[in-house]
Amino acid sequence: MSQQNHPDRPFLDPYVAARITSELIGRNREIERILQAVGETEASQLLYISGEGGIGKTRLLIHALEVLSQNPRLHVAAQLVDLYHVETSTVEGLVAEVVRVLDPNEELFPDYLAQRRRYDEVRLQRPSEATEIAQLRSATLEAFQRELRTLAQAKPVVLALDTAEKLALQKNPLADLLGVGESEADIVQQLCAQLNATPRLFVLLAGRPGDGSLAAELQRLLSSAGYQRVNLSGLNEDEALAYFEAVKSELQQSTVESDRLALRRLQPLPPDFVRTLFYALCDEGPPPTVRPILLALAIDHLVVAGEILPEFRQSLSSAQTLTPAQRAANRDKLGASVIQIVAERLAPADQLVRYLGWLRKGADSAMLARLSTLSLDDFAAAWSRLQQLSFVKRRLRDDRLFLHDELYHIVERHSQAYESERDRLYTRLATLYEGDIEHIREQIDALHVPLAGPDQVGASNLAELVRLRGELRALKVEYVFYRLRQHAQRGFRAFFRISEEAVAEHDEELGALLRAEMRAFVEESALDQKPEGVQGLQHAVVVADEAVRWIEWLHDGGKNDEAVALARRLQGELFAGLIEPAGPLAVAELNSWRGLVEAEIGAYAVAEQLLEQAIASLTPPGKDARQVAMLARAYNNLGYTFSNIGRRHRAIEAYTQALPLWRALKMESEQANTLNNLAFELAQIGDYDKAHAFIRDALRLREKAGPDEPVGYSLNTMAEISIQAFASEVAVQQAERALALFRNLRYARGMGFSLRALAEAKRRVSISPTNVQTRQTVRLLAEAEAHAKEACAIFTHQVNEPVRRVWALIELGCVYRDWLRWRQAGADVPIAVIGQEEATAEHSAEALFADGVAAFQEAEKVAAEIHQFTHRLDALINHAWLLYYYYFDTRQVEFRESGHTQVTTLFGAIDALFEEIYSPQQAPLAGWLQQAPRDDLLVRQGDWEAFQGELALARFCLNKEETALQAAAGHLLLSYACYQRFSDRMIRQARRARTRIYNAIKGFGPNEMVQLYKCVEAAEQQHGLTGSEFSRFLAEQFGPKESHVALEL
Repeated sequence: MSQQNHPDRPFLDPYVAARITSELIGRNREIERILQAVGETEASQLLYISGEGGIGKTRLLIHALEVLSQNPRLHVAAQLVDLYHVETSTVEGLVAEVVRVLDPNEELFPDYLAQRRRYDEVRLQRPSEATEIAQLRSATLEAFQRELRTLAQAKPVVLALDTAEKLALQKNPLADLLGVGESEADIVQQLCAQLNATPRLFVLLAGRPGDGSLAAELQRLLSSAGYQRVNLSGLNEDEALAYFEAVKSELQQSTVESDRLALRRLQPLPPDFVRTLFYALCDEGPPPTVRPILLALAIDHLVVAGEILPEFRQSLSSAQTLTPAQRAANRDKLGASVIQIVAERLAPADQLVRYLGWLRKGADSAMLARLSTLSLDDFAAAWSRLQQLSFVKRRLRDDRLFLHDELYHIVERHSQAYESERDRLYTRLATLYEGDIEHIREQIDALHVPLAGPDQVGASNLAELVRLRGELRALKVEYVFYRLRQHAQRGFRAFFRISEEAVAEHDEELGALLRAEMRAFVEESALDQKPEGVQGLQHAVVVADEAVRWIEWLHDGGKNDEAVALARRLQGELFAGLIEPAGPLAVAELNSWRGLVEAEIGAYAVAEQLLEQAIASLTPPGKDARQVAMLARAYNNLGYTFSNIGRRHRAIEAYTQALPLWRALKMESEQANTLNNLAFELAQIGDYDKAHAFIRDALRLREKAGPDEPVGYSLNTMAEISIQAFASEVAVQQAERALALFRNLRYARGMGFSLRALAEAKRRVSISPTNVQTRQTVRLLAEAEAHAKEACAIFTHQVNEPVRRVWALIELGCVYRDWLRWRQAGADVPIAVIGQEEATAEHSAEALFADGVAAFQEAEKVAAEIHQFTHRLDALINHAWLLYYYYFDTRQVEFRESGHTQVTTLFGAIDALFEEIYSPQQAPLAGWLQQAPRDDLLVRQGDWEAFQGELALARFCLNKEETALQAAAGHLLLSYACYQRFSDRMIRQARRARTRIYNAIKGFGPNEMVQLYKCVEAAEQQHGLTGSEFSRFLAEQFGPKESHVALEL
């Protein structure tokens, strides 16, 4: 009867154990009822079998499957499905297990398996596509439901689900209160819906009775399906006798020495021993019954100790008169004696029994060996003895050992003397899990192939990635499980960190598993009933943490309006009940996340205030990892807020504060996000070397993590940085890599990003010497137009992000603007470009101009709708350049009459917008510049001043009027001052302006140079900008003022 002697049982029984008889004793009535229910109707049925732990629910399910599988008219599951384990804690996981036990050969659910593969691909490669993932999830479940109905039409289908009490933990009342209940998977509802929709589906569900709420809900939800409840009791006196005889009968058939020894110990028992044992352990009834697990423990004690406990040596009549309290004491004494005798007679196996008592998730031999302090020889002997005990069972699927449920409570009650050993075990276990988690990540990294899309990933490779992801998910959940049980507060910190990782990695399944695990801990520890908390952890903190994280999940899923509404509710009507009781950290975390979602809708002032409050509350963070993570998040959110309003330096400061905190926490996904964002901001202020270094680090971390989608964003950011750094040839390659990846993933948002970057890169590279000489300019501009148009279409019809649409529209307008510039043969256009043929007839100057105007006007309109001054000005100023190239008469140095109205209107709109931003008292003078925020508005101001300065220079070159030169000097002085105030590095806009202005001035004669220097000096005095950046530019390019003298020619 050792575990090795059940070769015929593994197909049906997911567990095997020693000295547990394979014969089902005393359940004929229940089996008849199951058979009757399965055969009595064409409607679906659910039989809910409830009973206390150790009463035989699992054995009844297994036996029922064995009996029913002999009926060729039924399709019976190959095994029961245990709801206890991580893999069955979500709807998707449970469905996968049901398919596995119904269809071991993968022949009956082809559509489901195909949909599941697609679902897994998208979750692996672009996990932030919440809408598509939700649609694929629904399609996968619908395929399963459809094919299950088809299967049931051919033959009635029988399923068995065990450990039903875990279903209660899937319920999330807080999610319902917050209005996000539909985001939380509900297995009970899914199960009942499937039963209601599938005739001839029969489900056997077994579990402990609990408070009766599960039974009531099942009865309520099963509208068309039948519902029956079977309350399972223990064995009566005669059945207890039969149980012993069945055990002895099977031992007689075994040739294993340990079984032969057990038989020798059981043979010479006194005639009334079993009856005495029954009455010493039974529940009161009527009629009195005993749980089979107690009989199995008594047998274990007899076999190991070789003697009968004193409590079971009394006379039958004495045992029959015991009080309920005495029998309860006997049951407790039996458990304690088993633990004691194992320690005395089976040492060192007693250590492994204690370990299994603390390892509720089970352990295989490799795990126990790594955790044990035993030598290899002692461990091997202990492992062998361990499997000879009836209360130890082995899960065949992964060879993990578990204790029977009742034994966990017994070990827990009788191992107080081993608290220090338990703590050391959990510490070693945490280290083991951390190592295994890192190892799985390395395996995922090794399998990950950048640019691999759904059409390129082999089935075996995808299957292995899915398996590894599932294993990683299970390891993380088990890690949190044990950390919580070692020390509640420290465990909660681990829960917090991994929950944050789940959001960052868009892993909703992991998030749901973690929430269920925390609810299980709250119930097990009665945390919600202990105002003083457990080991420093308060229930209020747990509640507030989940409430705020729902904001994160809504934001992550693209439901920002819902996230804002929830955040405001949590700071309003729900604050006193859910947030305030948890203390200042919870308030700070709420402020941090509300700040981010408020920034997403353009409420930047509110966002900045909330985030600054959060940072003040969290600083200094001390050694609390949870508080450190909150602070890092607040800084990161503040950086994002500043980035959105063009305050690059403040964004860099915030990201720089967040980065070392993420590194200290070893939260690599968050570290990669911050590195990516920081690199982009550094490029905006001209710090290209540091930007390149950071984006390379971000890409490395994201490639290690596995999903292609974040990798694509880092490649795209690389392209954006290269564009800023005047390396457009390199940017084309990087943007093309990003676009290829996103196209393979069929990821619209990423495609929009990379198409816009690729359009700008090709537009800028179109006039490189190589492309000019090889006559590629027009081709590149045509490609840039197509890329920009596609990006506009994505952000108009597929992805609702107005800011991104504005960027794409501005780029489209710039393509038309630059193309028009070449068509009009401006003074700075290379001759080779002028001579190139047009790619298509529609690209006439008039068409290019009209299309450019339309793009810029639409961009300005959308930017106004979302209150984005910087983007409005960007669109307007680029529109002004378009008017310049189309209407400006270089011979007359003025705008042609036909464009006068458009030019006057547009220039007036730009001036009016600057006046709206800067009050008249805040004109761009020296004092104001010293105080002005170093944001993108300064750059736009510099762009506008540079544009006006170039126009004035052009007028001066024609008419030599000093007033034109004075105007030019004033505008260019302010332009350079704005650029220099924004960044002391050479940003792209400043470099382009310097090149154009150098080309305009280099033709000046000596007298004009003297005149220019005088005008600049006067402008410096007027604005209080002595020794200006523009003066330094002139001195660097044309020599100091003293080197220029007026000549009489």
